[in-house]
This record gives sequence, structure tokens and C-alpha cells, in this order.
Amino acid sequence: IELKLDAPPVVATENVPTVQPGSDHAILLHSRYAITHGEMLRFEPQSYKDTVGYWVRENDWAEWACRPGRSGNYSVHLRYGCGNGQGGSDIVISVGETKLPFKVEATGGFQKWRDVELGTVQLSAGTRITVAAKPKVKARNAVMDIQQITLKPVAN
Repeated sequence: IELKLDAPPVVATENVPTVQPGSDHAILLHSRYAITHGEMLRFEPQSYKDTVGYWVRENDWAEWACRPGRSGNYSVHLRYGCGNGQGGSDIVISVGETKLPFKVEATGGFQKWRDVELGTVQLSAGTRITVAAKPKVKARNAVMDIQQITLKPVAN
């Protein structure tokens, strides 16, 4: 098989889609906007999944990019699922330079979603921010599934 390109190839991480805030200034980083890195982690588009999943390798990770519409503090929320007996992994959600550690708990299934608030970060309007989810320790067969990360402005 020979592949002929019209232009030089572009590495996917150079083109992470930049998610824009909604009218309420919240930023919804849905799994469909994630760029996955590694061998197994991927977006699973089935309607009953709609998640970044198949996270069976500790070195795999996901990232998103966003551009806040206003400066200030934002609370970071994670919607995830984790199968029974699969909890215990340690992950870090990085929002820019801020690292938010999290221990994954089983939710009763990989598509049984739990919403958790991870902490607060300070963001600047118009600045491109990278958000990443990386495991530190994979405790069992799989880390978890992520449906979305949401950055919500905190009222002053």
C-alpha cells in the first residue's frame, strides 16, 4: 500500500480542537473533543458509551484544549465511570499548570456516571489552556472512562 499526501503530515497533538465557552462561560470538555495518546485509550462513540475509554494501559492519556471567555476562578468537574472491582487508580487532571490529583472509585459500571468536583483553578480570558488526564497508578485492569470535564466559573 502506498499513501500519497497532498501536504506534509500533521501530528494530531498539533491540532487539538480548542473548545469555546458556552453563554454561561462554562467550558464543556466532552470526550468527543479529546485527543488520546497511547496504544489503547480512544473515544468510544456508541450512544451508550460516548466516552474516552478502553483505558487499560497506564501510559495512555487524554488531552483537551480550551480558551476561557473571562478571567477568574473555575471549579473543575469530572464525569467518569468505573467498573466494579476496578477502582483505586490514581490520576491527575492538569488544567494548565495546576495539577488536581484524584483517586478513582468504582461507580458500578464503566458507563454508570459519577460527577465529582476536583478543585478550583484560576484562568485568564483568551488564553489557550490545555487540560490533561494522566494516570499515576493503574490499580486494576482499567483506569476508568471519562465522559466529560467541565470548567465552571465561580461567582465572586
